Amino acid sequence: MTFKHCQSPVHTGDQCHAEPNEWVCNKTCNNSSKFIFRSPARFAEIDHDQKTQPAYTSLTRIYAMINHGANPVNILRQNLVVRHREWGMQLMRIWLGLFFLPMLTTIAGAAECDRSMLPILSPADLAYQDRGDRCEGLYQQTVATTGLRILGFQRGASQISENDPGTYVYAEAKGRKQLVVESARRRQYYRMDATFDGNRFYYPLALTRRPELAIKSAELAARVCVRDCDGLLPVLVPARLAMTDAEAGEPFLLLQATEDLTYLQIEVTGHGKEIAKRDLLGSMTWASWRPIEIPLGEFLQTGKDSELTFKATARGRSISQLDSVSAVLRVEGE
Repeated sequence: MTFKHCQSPVHTGDQCHAEPNEWVCNKTCNNSSKFIFRSPARFAEIDHDQKTQPAYTSLTRIYAMINHGANPVNILRQNLVVRHREWGMQLMRIWLGLFFLPMLTTIAGAAECDRSMLPILSPADLAYQDRGDRCEGLYQQTVATTGLRILGFQRGASQISENDPGTYVYAEAKGRKQLVVESARRRQYYRMDATFDGNRFYYPLALTRRPELAIKSAELAARVCVRDCDGLLPVLVPARLAMTDAEAGEPFLLLQATEDLTYLQIEVTGHGKEIAKRDLLGSMTWASWRPIEIPLGEFLQTGKDSELTFKATARGRSISQLDSVSAVLRVEGE
């Protein structure tokens, strides 16, 4: 967080503004003491006069600042620039805000954006960003080896009409779930992140229907994580995209790589043993960005809940280094 003296705001009665209209005050302004938060640049500035009463930082403001990457230690340091008799009250407000931050996020159902995503710069309205109950938009490409990833883990083909304003994403699992939907189209860096409880999440499709994106329903790939979502072995459950809780199809994985692949091996273990170890390409080359669909029905126990450990290892045409991805796949029996 950066602290410096603010530019002089324009005072209009009890309100505080600046040019252009991007300054917001958490208290009515006077000519000597003001706390100003500038959200577009995601930093706070303070202009403090020891002769006047300083404005407190509200819990909502503390939450917003931390959520935009502010260091809690800097918030504490800034709020201690107050008169001695106010220290107790300031400390209590700050630490209450930090303590209740996870609860506020859960209660509000706030979107949890992936901070590794670098949003595009223009057009801003299409950039990956917080959109209330989800984070959604376009991001810039990240550097990888082959770019091998698990693009989707689904059960049955998507059942979305091109005229539907949105769709439900169903997932059979208890507790909080992390949903990711991405575009399978070549070099289209679109992503939607959301967390939800229950067994479904309503996913608006307005952004995907914008002419600049024009993502078809068949190009959307979804996966739902229930544990260790940022780890090397996330636990996934299959997603279903449909407006109704229709009969589910066979579960399948979608892999994708940003490099042409000359080698791709999969390993599947479960039920206490190795189930399969296969070279999927042989002497073939798999084109970059082309999704690789791997049906999982043959690895599941009929009518029983199954938990498989899946690993894919690949080598790119221009990169000799091996790349791999792994996940634990949980599938409820039907």
